[in-house]
Amino acid sequence: AWCLAIALVVLPIVGVLCGWFAADRWPVTQLTVQAQFKHVSAEEIRAAVKPRLGKGFFALNLDAVQSAVAALPWVESVEASKRWPDTLLLRVYERQPFARWNSNQLISGEGKVFTVPDAADYHQLPDLRGPDDHLAEVISFFADVEKAFVGTHLKITGVTLTDRGSWSVTTDTGAQIV
Repeated sequence: AWCLAIALVVLPIVGVLCGWFAADRWPVTQLTVQAQFKHVSAEEIRAAVKPRLGKGFFALNLDAVQSAVAALPWVESVEASKRWPDTLLLRVYERQPFARWNSNQLISGEGKVFTVPDAADYHQLPDLRGPDDHLAEVISFFADVEKAFVGTHLKITGVTLTDRGSWSVTTDTGAQIV
């Protein structure tokens, strides 16, 4: 009798939380996004979130929503929360590119490489090149070279590490130091 009583109390609660029933009674109808959009569009975020909204407010998996939005190329991190009765709140932080990496990728300010379709269009960023497993070494060398050239009229626009270990530095005047 006790097992039946407990099952009758627990089963509806578990059913609502898992989205087995009553999902249409408490649907998520509002999406609030807090972000400074520069590269990510609201449509991209909506498209990433929409497939995960079908089970209702209580069964909404915030980890799945965060993962889907974080998979967008320009998204650095996402915070997701629910607001009763029908709102999903997202705080989206975009990646800030620091440099180009091997001409077809970008490096974020946190030192992570990410791929975007128009990475080659960011000519104003420094151009860093080298083997993928030496990324940290190239960034460190670039920072050291920039410090060494402070106070001169030259601006460092790129650093290259070849496969055989030689370095070259490019300046804004087109000069190359090997």
